[in-house]
Amino acid sequence: MSRMLVSALLLACLGSLPMAMAEEPVVNDPDIGALQAELASVEAARQALEDQLKATTNSDLIERLEQENQALRERQADQTAILPAALEQDRQQWFLIGGITVFASLLIGFILARLGGGRRRREWLN
Repeated sequence: MSRMLVSALLLACLGSLPMAMAEEPVVNDPDIGALQAELASVEAARQALEDQLKATTNSDLIERLEQENQALRERQADQTAILPAALEQDRQQWFLIGGITVFASLLIGFILARLGGGRRRREWLN
């Protein structure tokens, strides 16, 4: 029974809370209409300035980003044009280095074979 009484008391308190919060205090100020009108005009001016600031900031930001985007596209086009030529030059250079290495190795091998390897080889075979 006591639980039921406590529950009923809590429900009654909670039910009356929104009613107390919904009531607005009464202000007996004769200039409230003038203050509300001034508040509305100040709020309208603030909103106009905020809209103007957003419009200016967005257009400047968009313009700056478009310029940066154009510069990056031009840089990419330049790099794309240079890359194949540089790659081909690199391949040719490595091919030349490889050819010179093979030629030099063969030349050194033939020279060393002619200088002193002929007699010794015959001695080993006999």
